[in-house]
Amino acid sequence: MKKYLFLIFSITTHLLNAQEAIQLSLDYLLTGKQEELIATEVIAEQLRLLLHQPIDINTSDIETFLKLPLLNADQAQKIVSYRTQNGIYYDLYELKHLQFSAELIKVLSFYLKINAQAPSTSDVFVLLRYQTILEKQKGYADSSDYLGTADKVYTRFRLSDEKINVGFTAEKDPAEPFLNNYEPQGFDFYSAFAQFKSKQMQLIIGDFTVNTGQGLTFSNGYRNSFTSSPLYANLFQNQIRPYTASDENSFFRGLCYHKKIDNWVLQPFVSYKKIDATISNGNISTLLTSGLHRTTSELIKKDNATEFSTGCSVLYARPIGSVAFNTLAYTYNLPYLPDSNYYNANFSQRDWQFINSIDYTFDYKNVNFFGEFATSAALKFATIHGVVLTFNEQLSASVRLRYYDPFFVNPYAASYAQSAGIKNESGCDINLLYNLTSNQQITLTYDNYIHPWLRYGIKQPTRGDELSILFQSTVNDQLNFYLRFQNKNNDTQTQMLRAHLNWNISLLSTFSARCELHFANNKYSWLSYFNIAHKPINWPIHIYFRYCIFNVNDYDSRIYTYENDLLYSASLPFFDGGGNRAYTMVSWRINRNLSFNLRLSISAYDNKNSLGSDKDVIAGNRKSEFKLQLLWKK
Repeated sequence: MKKYLFLIFSITTHLLNAQEAIQLSLDYLLTGKQEELIATEVIAEQLRLLLHQPIDINTSDIETFLKLPLLNADQAQKIVSYRTQNGIYYDLYELKHLQFSAELIKVLSFYLKINAQAPSTSDVFVLLRYQTILEKQKGYADSSDYLGTADKVYTRFRLSDEKINVGFTAEKDPAEPFLNNYEPQGFDFYSAFAQFKSKQMQLIIGDFTVNTGQGLTFSNGYRNSFTSSPLYANLFQNQIRPYTASDENSFFRGLCYHKKIDNWVLQPFVSYKKIDATISNGNISTLLTSGLHRTTSELIKKDNATEFSTGCSVLYARPIGSVAFNTLAYTYNLPYLPDSNYYNANFSQRDWQFINSIDYTFDYKNVNFFGEFATSAALKFATIHGVVLTFNEQLSASVRLRYYDPFFVNPYAASYAQSAGIKNESGCDINLLYNLTSNQQITLTYDNYIHPWLRYGIKQPTRGDELSILFQSTVNDQLNFYLRFQNKNNDTQTQMLRAHLNWNISLLSTFSARCELHFANNKYSWLSYFNIAHKPINWPIHIYFRYCIFNVNDYDSRIYTYENDLLYSASLPFFDGGGNRAYTMVSWRINRNLSFNLRLSISAYDNKNSLGSDKDVIAGNRKSEFKLQLLWKK
């Protein structure tokens, strides 16, 4: 019966467009996670490409499977090992033998295929998005404040097939000037790339990201998202990717090459880009990362400095594991001397900066070892090492040790940490995953850590610990839920309890609900919402609706929640104060090539006469956001 229902689901996936398939995948990835860590824009782009160029489960190697954010290194290894031992897959439902949940197999069915054929035509799409805040904000009342309108405009183009992938992104943020004396070139931010690829080679010209090891030298930035399960503790990957997000800082701009020769992978690159900075006495005093250029003072800091960087990764891989050497060298056109304060005392950066690391992964029977050791200027180092153990079908575990020197500096590093940035932290986390039954599992995570140096807002060393318990249950093919408890001791002690329910009412209608409680500083905060998504039969539309009510003590106790949003647009509002919020989104597939989406969200607060701060202040207790998007694809 279950197999029959799974086959029905597989058929209905053909009725879903790319946005809806990606949305279901993101919902799966977010289960039990700290939602504010998820880089949805980056992940959505990778998923969309794989929808058009699905992975053949019977011919692909581990490296190819790891291009799919839904899979980790251990799961990719299991897929290949099962195929080697038992022959080809005849049905994706066979993944049940590898302890893949029914829910995971459902979302994998979008991207993994039996005897997948290469697309016969190119994948081409053009996206145009407009969004604005409907209420008047203070900065637009006086023309001497903001230089542009309240509108945000975003556009993307992409063309890809088996051998070539080209595209560009352009964005104007709210309040930024557009096609006037302040910004005659139109959009404030442009990004473009051309990627040429074969089975053994990739070449990217333009904007790109590099990902190696555990992320201490290079990282694509969303590693932290998947650390609640021991199976995701080893996020070893060695990849280059075109940069397609709208963040105006976290990428390289230049030339990158990826070559596979037998068991070796060579990955050199060179990059040159302009960066926003405050210049003082001929030195860079502040590196600016907001990407906002709304006022005269912000605009004069745009592209004030330049960064030149180069690097390389050399990887040697065997079936039992791999080892790689990674190096990054970068310099600014001016000395970087940050404004003196207590948490970056005695820091200076002149001339060239070098980061070097060695990363490894090694498998022995049911044990996986992994780690990376990196050094930066003045031999300040960062290191993370761990082991994943699969005891049997029911029990898996991982242990990780990390140490990041207080003055380790690498602007392109991202790995597991409790604080922002890979510096000033040491700790050990232990993860246990136990499958109570084939449909129930519990994950326990304990992390004990120390910040040995001063931090922003904290003028003394601190220590902390965090305990997280996640219980997941699939009641049947229509109903699943999870419970998550978290206790965190750091500067203050906080507890969180979340209950989340998903109900597939029918093949085309879903309902979800959440209740979340936070306890901090002897005060309770809470949030509750329900979600409805419905696709009327024989109608080319999909409707989403959420209603949320909340009561949060203050900004320091804020609660984040992920919301369904337009394709390549992230919505992750946080709540402080009391009130309610609702949004509705409509996706209309006009024809085979053209789709139209709109989204309206409204937040209303109790006992507030104004919302926002500084120039973004709204007089009143309500804030409304409108989004409109057109997507053409072939």
